[in-house]
Amino acid sequence: MLAGVAATLIMACSGGNSRSQTPLLRGLDKAPDAIRSDCSLAGRKCTQCHPVERIILADVDSPAHWRRYVSRMRLQPGSNIDKGDASRIERCLIFRTFGADAVAAIGHGEAP
Repeated sequence: MLAGVAATLIMACSGGNSRSQTPLLRGLDKAPDAIRSDCSLAGRKCTQCHPVERIILADVDSPAHWRRYVSRMRLQPGSNIDKGDASRIERCLIFRTFGADAVAAIGHGEAP
C-alpha cells in the first residue's frame, strides 16, 4: 500500500511524463527543445532557494519584470546563477508566462 502511495506521489510530481522532470516543464511538451532545456535549468537553479510554486505563481506583469526578478536573484549570495544561466532562466519564465511571441521580441532586442 505504501509503495502505491509513493508511486502516485512520484508520478504527480513528475507530471506522469519522463520529460516533465520539473513542474516548470508541465505543459511544454510542444515547446521548442531550447525552451524545455531552459526550463529544466530554471527548475534546478531556482528551486535551490525557492519552492517551485513560488516561481509558478509569481505575480509578474511583463517580460521586463521577469528580467528584473531574475537579475536580482542572480546577485544573491549562493544563487549559482551566472549571466548565461540568467538569460536562459528568463527565456523559460517569459515563455511560460507570456508565450513564444514575447520570447521572440526579446531575441530581436525589443523591450516588451
